[in-house]
Amino acid sequence: MIVGACFQLGQRVAGEFDYEEAGRLITESDTFAWVGLHEPSPEEFEKAVKTFNLHELAVDDALKSHQRPKLETFDETLFVVTKPARYADPVEIVEFGEILIFVDPNFVVAVRHGEASRLIEARDKLEADPERLACGSDSVLATNLTRSAFARTRTCERSPPMWPSPPYRLCSPGSGG
Repeated sequence: MIVGACFQLGQRVAGEFDYEEAGRLITESDTFAWVGLHEPSPEEFEKAVKTFNLHELAVDDALKSHQRPKLETFDETLFVVTKPARYADPVEIVEFGEILIFVDPNFVVAVRHGEASRLIEARDKLEADPERLACGSDSVLATNLTRSAFARTRTCERSPPMWPSPPYRLCSPGSGG
């Protein structure tokens, strides 16, 4: 699945997303493209790779899930891998996703693996705040990282403790240790 749009001065550029048009629009000032791909095939991803000149090492990582969280730079492009989590079951099943994000001043390409990595809420939130979206591709990265961290925190808060509480105190109140 591919979701894409171009934004100029915080506003979505009208019309259907097209890679060729996006490649032209991002040369204009205060304009960037935002593309979201969910578990793309190599053929689907190839258009983004060519349009935005994505680095081949990062492209290989983006097509394979099970990357570790990381941050790398390739020329002018930042490559970030984050691992959001969510409860898939109201009892105790935790599902982990993966979001691999290419960020450049002129574009954001987000590749999702798994259902725990939904980004539609982030896109809706940013599109409702044109002033923030006018900050460009950095605002997209910041929003996605924040949502991923909050999702993981909420999941951890619902999880039972990994170890039972000890039946004793390791230090007494006021002991300084």
